[in-house]
Amino acid sequence: CHVYARAPDYASAVSIPAVASVLVFFLLPPLWNGSDSVIWLRWQWHWIPHHPPVYPAFMALANAWFDDAASILRFATEVQHAATVLAIGYLASAFRRRWQILVVSSAATIGAAFGLYAQGLYTEGLATALFLVFLGAMQRLHRDGPTVPVLSMLALALLSASLTRHAYLFFAVVPIVYLAVAGLSWRAQSLRARVRGVLLMIALVGGAALANALVVRYACVMLDSQ
Repeated sequence: CHVYARAPDYASAVSIPAVASVLVFFLLPPLWNGSDSVIWLRWQWHWIPHHPPVYPAFMALANAWFDDAASILRFATEVQHAATVLAIGYLASAFRRRWQILVVSSAATIGAAFGLYAQGLYTEGLATALFLVFLGAMQRLHRDGPTVPVLSMLALALLSASLTRHAYLFFAVVPIVYLAVAGLSWRAQSLRARVRGVLLMIALVGGAALANALVVRYACVMLDSQ
């Protein structure tokens, strides 16, 4: 019922990035930035653990499904655009008022414009979208407090983003510090409840970091065995 009641908000949240994505996809050529864009077409397994496994595995899947570079590029672009649109929608829908949703959706679309325009094979195409999910979860943490769904989404976003780019683990400190600072002003809650929220967030972040290490280690073991 809650989802159906907020359907217009969700539609507003994704409308702006969706329009931008369609216009970019059909009207602008891909921009090759001269960095590591094209290496993912023929990436090597031994690049793990230096490179996190999600994006190489994603490109390996694209290589397995399609035979030519043009199809691989189109598939990767479509997936990255869809991930960006949905992530912006998740971030913007964390706000309640329609004008706030439209403002955040517009700002996030502008911020992601270069990623949409690049349209190349680049790790940030997924990592940035996953980080936007993390920001949406942080806004929900500010709005709803440390509920189980919010904390779970924070941990999931951190894990998935860090498995795409290791550097995103640095942002794990943000929800911990936020809960610690916000707890000082939450007079309605007992000290035990405030401390429990911080400890629970530390446990979830630690679990995400441990899961990251285990997934990378497992990928290395499986690749060595082959």
